[in-house]
Amino acid sequence: MEGRQRKEQTALSTKEEWQAARELSGGALRLAQVLATRPAVCFSAVLPTPPGINHWWEPYTAQNKRGGRVASLRLTGDATKYKARAERVLLESGVDVVGLEDQFADLWLHLEVVSYLATPLERDADGPLKPLQDVLCAILGVDDARVRRVEGRVLLDPTTPRVHVTVSGYQVWDSSGEGGPYYMMRTRVGPTGPRTEPLLLTPRRLPDPHPSLQSILAAGGDQGVSRDR
Repeated sequence: MEGRQRKEQTALSTKEEWQAARELSGGALRLAQVLATRPAVCFSAVLPTPPGINHWWEPYTAQNKRGGRVASLRLTGDATKYKARAERVLLESGVDVVGLEDQFADLWLHLEVVSYLATPLERDADGPLKPLQDVLCAILGVDDARVRRVEGRVLLDPTTPRVHVTVSGYQVWDSSGEGGPYYMMRTRVGPTGPRTEPLLLTPRRLPDPHPSLQSILAAGGDQGVSRDR
């Protein structure tokens, strides 16, 4: 009951914050727009074709704290093997997995997947999306709740079936899709460990732009935007 009340209180505070959010203007608005539309970091890789969504989870019966039995889901054996194989492929290709965690820290994620199939009707474009989202978020060490957009596309290559994945990280999320309110991510270290939370952008709470985006902002004359915390 307490957990439900906390969720309701959190949802209510988010609603009130979102409705009461002040519109950004001037340099602050320009900064938010750039950081919401230009990725700070991108990562691409070629991976083996994953199991389909229907073969990613399996039902099982678990025991709760009261000794009762409840139905739940867990990864299949094929899914577990694929996750290990995907990470091994990345490591063998020279990808710095630990470095990726640092690069994508406190970023919103967009995922694009191009599946190269062996036969034309082998699967639809959506089939590998959730499995690959699970795999990539685990490799990046982030909660998949950070993913804002996922896109899938299917092409044909009977000689070499595979998937080409691209993960893009954005410092800011346009929560309405129509120009704000805008949110950034911030990780704080507390008594129970690190906790990542969304923060509403305000005229006095703005992120420092990633080095890759500073030249774009400088071209727009935003070098002097205040970023007081």
